[in-house]
Amino acid sequence: MTVVQGTAHDSTQDLRIPSYCEVVVNPGLSISSEIWSILPRHITPTCALDRVVTEIIQTRRTYEIFRGNDLEFSNRPFPSVQSLLNPKDEMETQKSPVTSSIVNNIIQVMTVPTLPEQIAILFFMGSVIRWLVSPTPANYYSMPEWLRPTPSQLSCPHPVWIDLFIWPKARDRMSREPKYHGEIAIMTEVSNASLCVNWPFPLSDMLSHDNGPEAELVLNPTFERHIRDLKNWSVGPRMFEV
Repeated sequence: MTVVQGTAHDSTQDLRIPSYCEVVVNPGLSISSEIWSILPRHITPTCALDRVVTEIIQTRRTYEIFRGNDLEFSNRPFPSVQSLLNPKDEMETQKSPVTSSIVNNIIQVMTVPTLPEQIAILFFMGSVIRWLVSPTPANYYSMPEWLRPTPSQLSCPHPVWIDLFIWPKARDRMSREPKYHGEIAIMTEVSNASLCVNWPFPLSDMLSHDNGPEAELVLNPTFERHIRDLKNWSVGPRMFEV
């Protein structure tokens, strides 16, 4: 999967409220700011996931100053599927430190047992964290629209774990209502147990080899299109009781 090159966008137009949001944009947000450059407002870490993600962001931002993330973010497929399939590969860890951190410290700790869901989670977590580390037009617009921050994420202080929740309406509500900020345990338990991307084809069809000199394993474009469509994601009914 290659990084989608950024294109020129009108910042005023991009501040229109998406259909899935229920609140207005905070008046404090400057219309003159490019939407891709406006980062979510985070509070201090509330859980282990917050601490892991915050450490990744802070560590890799220091590399960003000297273009130290280019190899992983721009010059090879991102996120690296190899890191998920071979998490103990030291060479892969060196080439893909962000992806490896997500795999080793987040995905392997989760209770999502099936490969399609693991790869899909790696894709969207990697996409969000890459933009939080390197807020460029290319990284912002490479995220599916539903994965981009909602108005409440941009205006209401909230834990960073909420930014990694899939459904935008839920992210918007949890960001603006502090009663949800400490509910990561129940939210992850419920979603991890029943999260499904409903991939209807053989597992072998999820991946393909790129055309690079190393012929790396990457997401099959058909699988990537599938997981980019939020309609293909589902979760069990217990989620709606939380």
